[in-house]
Amino acid sequence: MNKNGLLTIVALAMMLGLAACGQHSVTISPLSTPVSPIPIATLTSAIPTLTVTFTPTPTGMLTLTPTITPTRTPFPAPTPGGLVWQIVFSACPCTPTLSNCTDEYCTENIYVVNNSGTDLRQIVGGKTGARSPAISPDGRHLAFEDEREDVSVTPTPEERGHGGFVYPRTYLFDITTGETMPLGANRFTRCQWSPDGMRLACYADGDIYIVSLGGTGPIQVTNIAQDARLCAFDLSPDGEHIVYVEENPALSEPRDLNIYRVDINGTGLFQLATLPAVSYCGSVQWAPNGEEVLVTASYDSVVSASDLFLIGTEESEVYPIFHSNHHIFTSPRWLADGQHIFFVEYDRKRDANVFYIVDRNGGGRTLEISGLGGSILAGDLSPEQTQFVFAVRGLYMADLETGYWVPILTDYQVSFDGIATLVGSDGK
Repeated sequence: MNKNGLLTIVALAMMLGLAACGQHSVTISPLSTPVSPIPIATLTSAIPTLTVTFTPTPTGMLTLTPTITPTRTPFPAPTPGGLVWQIVFSACPCTPTLSNCTDEYCTENIYVVNNSGTDLRQIVGGKTGARSPAISPDGRHLAFEDEREDVSVTPTPEERGHGGFVYPRTYLFDITTGETMPLGANRFTRCQWSPDGMRLACYADGDIYIVSLGGTGPIQVTNIAQDARLCAFDLSPDGEHIVYVEENPALSEPRDLNIYRVDINGTGLFQLATLPAVSYCGSVQWAPNGEEVLVTASYDSVVSASDLFLIGTEESEVYPIFHSNHHIFTSPRWLADGQHIFFVEYDRKRDANVFYIVDRNGGGRTLEISGLGGSILAGDLSPEQTQFVFAVRGLYMADLETGYWVPILTDYQVSFDGIATLVGSDGK
């Protein structure tokens, strides 16, 4: 057999393998929604006084050794019969007549697609757009934000911006029935599901509320001062506590970041730490063991110097674990082992996104992704935490072992505020 004949046979075999990967269907099995009454909150104004001392950066910090920058290499297709998982995201489709892919104000819809790039479906859409998808743990409900006018919720004059548009609020989409309904009468946004899927923690009117699917509430958890601003919050792994970050004063720079812990019924408010002279509030995230939180912060709005901190939720010790003099950290995630942290740093000069996987001492490894033409602003780890799905206008996936990356969808402008991954079928 000549060389050309052999190459033809290899190409046909690869095409048949890819076709087999695209035939896997994914189903979401609904579970009944449990009901749990939540007690009425008793807001407290007294906060225990706490003197916080910064613990020096742990000694013996490992030096990060960058791996060889990988070139853009075809990503291996999922193995037939292997795990198939889904990506939920909000995006605008590109069209020949309307350049949505460069239009900041395009109308977004919410889509789902398999990790192989197959079975793309729109699940929520409309004239006003839908974004910020959040899937419930049982896979039955999708919470999303929309500016739609609902028959049962009439926007007040204060809820309308300039030009008469409606400020966004959160809606629930039942994946099984296809029914969409508003999440209460309040203008809730930035909602997070509790681990049991029975309630959501949401932002509204400057504070955090707990909203139950069982019909009780909502319960106001925080009482943020008028000269302060709530900039980030996260539910604990057991769903019983909230940690949040408050900027104070809100509109001045530099400002202090105050980190608090509070019970979901509004009691037990406790100040964990204060990070002084911060220019930009990043994010906060509980560790899987519930004993500490990860906080990102920026200290200079010009050069974008950033830091990662670990803060204990009981002893309130502050551990600075990583620092960058020139870049902002995005997409911080705890890995399932509770010992390692994933985050992304963007180098503008080289147009390179660097993936970090570090331990509590700041030591670990890096992978560099170049040639994307911009910074990664949103993303999520795969269910097995071996790939990272992210948006730079389009939707992409990178392998965290090799650094190889592949475009999943390039004819969509993917929103930076809504990407989630979830397990689908077992591929059979």
